[in-house]
Formats: sequence, C-alpha cells, structure tokens
Amino acid sequence: MKEHLILVFIAVFCGAIFSTTIKAQDIVLKTQKELLAEKDSAYMMKFSLYSEQYKNNKKKPGVAYANWVNVFKYYPKSHKNVYIQGEKILADLIKNEKDKARKRILVDTLMLVYDQRIKHFGQEGFVLGIKGKAYLRYKKVFEDKNEAIKLANIALMRSVELKKEKADASFIDSYMQSTCKLYKLKQKDAGTVIEVYISLKELLNNKLKTTKKEKKKKKINKTLGNVEHYFVKTKISNCDTLIAVFKPKFEADTTNIDMLRTITKFLGEKCDKSELYEKAATLLYKKEPSALAAYNLAKLLLVKKKYKEVGKYYDEAIKRETDSMTISKYYYEYAAITATKLKNSSGARNHARMALKYRPNWGKPYILIGDLYAASSGRCGGEGDAGEVKFRKKTVYWAAVDKYNTAKSVDASVAAEANKKISQCTGHYPNVEDAFFVGVKDGNSYTVGCWINETTKARF
Repeated sequence: MKEHLILVFIAVFCGAIFSTTIKAQDIVLKTQKELLAEKDSAYMMKFSLYSEQYKNNKKKPGVAYANWVNVFKYYPKSHKNVYIQGEKILADLIKNEKDKARKRILVDTLMLVYDQRIKHFGQEGFVLGIKGKAYLRYKKVFEDKNEAIKLANIALMRSVELKKEKADASFIDSYMQSTCKLYKLKQKDAGTVIEVYISLKELLNNKLKTTKKEKKKKKINKTLGNVEHYFVKTKISNCDTLIAVFKPKFEADTTNIDMLRTITKFLGEKCDKSELYEKAATLLYKKEPSALAAYNLAKLLLVKKKYKEVGKYYDEAIKRETDSMTISKYYYEYAAITATKLKNSSGARNHARMALKYRPNWGKPYILIGDLYAASSGRCGGEGDAGEVKFRKKTVYWAAVDKYNTAKSVDASVAAEANKKISQCTGHYPNVEDAFFVGVKDGNSYTVGCWINETTKARF
C-alpha cells in the first residue's frame, strides 16, 4: 500500500510528470455550491468517499489520502476544507512514514497544498505563516536542513509583512527564531537581525495595546520574551557589535530621522554611555523634538550625572507622549531619579502617583512609595519625649507595608518582592511597650506624620 501511495505522490506532484498525469480539461475550477447545484455525480462520489473516510478516522486521517487526493487534484476550488483537512491527512502520513525519501515527498506535497490553497482561497498572510512553521517543523527531512530554515524565513517574513499587527504571535515567534538561526549560519548579517528584532518588538507591543483578552495578552507577552531570548542568544546585543552596525549608517546619513530613531531606541537600552548614542540623541532632538527624542536626552543627561537637568526633558517627554503605558513608565523612572539622585522623597512620591494614574494596576510605583516611607524612619521622629520619638520613627513601617500590600494586590508580578519587603519591615514595627506609653492600641487608626501624612492601622 505504501509503495502504491508513493508512486501516486511521484506521479501527481513531481514536476513534468504532473502535467502528463492530469490534463487541464480534467480539472474543474468550480465551487462546491456550483458543483452540487449542477448535480455533478463524479464530484459527489469522490467527495462522499473522501469526506466519509476522513470523518470516520479522525485519529488516523492519513487513511483518507487516496480518496482525498482525487478531490484535491480534480476539484481544487471546490472547498477550503479540502486544504485544511488535507494538511491533517499529510501531517499524519509524515508522522508515520519511516522512509526519509518518502517523507520528503510528503512534505513537498504539503507545501503544494499550502500554495494551492493560497491560489484558490487567498489568505496569503495566514497560510504562509502555517507554511513557514511547517518548514521548521520538518527541516530534518531535507538533505540540507538549512535550506528548510531559509524557506521558512522567507514565508514567515512575507506572512508578517502582510498581516502586520494581526499576525499570529506564533508566526512572529518563528520568524524571529528562523532569522536568528540564519544569522548563526552566516546567511543574515547583524544589521538585518537588529532591524527584524526592533520591528517585531514594536509590532508585538502595539499588538499588546489593542488586545483585551487576558489569554491573548499572555501569549503575546510570552512571544515578546521569546523574541528577546532568541536575539540575546545571537550575542549581537553587546555594545561593540551594535555600534559597529550603526556607526557607518549614522556617518553615511545624519539626516535620516527614521535611522536616528532606530539608533537611539536601540542603543538607549544597553549603550546609552556611548558617543554614538549621544550624537544620535542630540541630533534627533534638534530635528524632531518628539516625546522619544526628549526621553533620549533625559537618559543622556542621567548618564552624564546632570541630575538637575534631567527633569526638564522628562517633563517634555511626558507632555508630548500620548500612550498611557509609556507616560506611566516615564513618570516611574522620573520618580526613581528624583528619589535616588535628587533626594526629594515628596517629589518622587508625586511622580509615582502620576505613574499610577496612567497605569493603576502596576505594582512598581507602590513598591517605590513603600521604599520611600521605609527609608524615612530616621528623620520622621519629630520632637518630644525619647519614647514618643522612637515610636513615631517606627510607625513609618506601617505606612510602607500598606503600600507593599497594595502593590501585590494589584500586580501579582511584584508579589515576591513585596512579600520580602513586608517581612523586613515587620521586624521594625513598634512593640506593645512603645505603644502603651503613647496610648496607641493594636488596630487603632493612626496618622503617620512627617512628610508622609497618611492614615494607617496600628500593629505590633
């Protein structure tokens, strides 16, 4: 039976033999609806045999091949299911075929199925994505598996180009994976890999902004992580390589705003201390004083330790930015700089609160505020009796723990960090004796003074 099938594959799907096996007049380019309306008995018989056999062998769809191929060969425009089910039939045969040569013919046949589906039913972007993934899945069948990776990359690149932000996350994942593999095989240069990496990260982030379902968001975030992982494994992301790629482009054309954006966005992640980053960021701001350009200058001034000048550009970046998530990020970074470099706790809290205004369910700003409170113990005792001063200093930890608890309640990703800080703070709580002398009991409402000025509950 297998010998017979392989001969059919060769006769039907191999180059010139195909044209002599099936005459043009034998192929009927009509839809199933048209064929049924005409009561085409030949079609109805072929379709009935294949569909019944497929339906009755869901766990072993490959047995329906012989009857399926008659519909695929002679009625290629009849129904899209012929291709969807044909993919499953061939996948089953490929899985169970032991002979490598025969397996390769089956894989080639599967690729023909994808091509014919596009020809007769469109959906080029989607189908090319499936085809690209299939090349990667069956690459070991090829004598040169690098050829399969190259073909996969071509299909996936076109798929993502066509679908853009509607591209399935798995297609994007496979596109980045195959691009990085080709780089290791010296068939892609570092510049190309960087461009693909940047474009796919941007695409996925845009996709994330427009996605509402949590399950899909989780998949996109996983893909973002994979894209980052594949790129890091190439070892392109070291500053020497990045600068070697971007410096000639910068020197060749300093008027290209898109190129300046790319350089500053990319070098800003890892190489913001480089001379190239400084030149590109400064030039971009002059040519296009956008939110991103202002943000780049803020980071540049931070590297130069000109902390008092940083705020001007963060303020401008925030004012020009329209995306809530990005505004929140800017405010959070501004808060951290204000706290650590400018030593302004109150100002830092204000920026952190603004970050929460634009992204209420983000735990990090709450963590930051909690840290500010905990760090204030030494200066929040006020004046008076030594016991009272000591007590008031320790109450700041109540306020800090409130923020840590809020952080983990709104954002599970910071739970471990919050719990660690809570454990540290509880060891500094006032004890019962301290509280007794100031008339405070467990569970009492208590306002923590100093710059904090927040009401909490007493606990010991």
